[in-house]
Amino acid sequence: MATWETPLPKNGEPIVVGDPDHDVIHTQTVDCIEELRDMVDAVEASVPTVPTVDTLSGATTVGKAVMKASDATAARSAIGAGTSNLAIGTTSTTAKAGDYVPAYSEVTGKPSTFAPTIGTTSTTAAAGNHTHTASTVSATAVGPGTATNVQAILVELEARIAALEAAIEPA
Repeated sequence: MATWETPLPKNGEPIVVGDPDHDVIHTQTVDCIEELRDMVDAVEASVPTVPTVDTLSGATTVGKAVMKASDATAARSAIGAGTSNLAIGTTSTTAKAGDYVPAYSEVTGKPSTFAPTIGTTSTTAAAGNHTHTASTVSATAVGPGTATNVQAILVELEARIAALEAAIEPA
């Protein structure tokens, strides 16, 4: 409730301002002022208080501590981050270092072979340094030829070029 600086007169008494013979506020004005003060008091009573971290309902102790944390270090401390006593090592009760790379023999559950297998059959992959001969690379025939490997297509094209050159050379 508001604290009002100017006291109002008792019911029915006029407010005198300055010269009592001329400056009198009527009792109706006083009633209006009282009604206005009552309305202001009612509005003030209905305004909720500003919540604080401690007055939040549903927030846990940890949550409230995080909200009150003044910096990242305090927030981590509130949730218990960085407080592990786990030691770096190589036993079943220690943790591996972040840059640890296991030896192949230390990896468990791996397959005995890895696809693809390098070889020379249709079910194996060729080695990176493998080359194919022109006669083993299949291709679509170049009409009117019928050859279906690169070497045979080259032989057909060579014959056609020779025939064209012979046709345009004077005898």
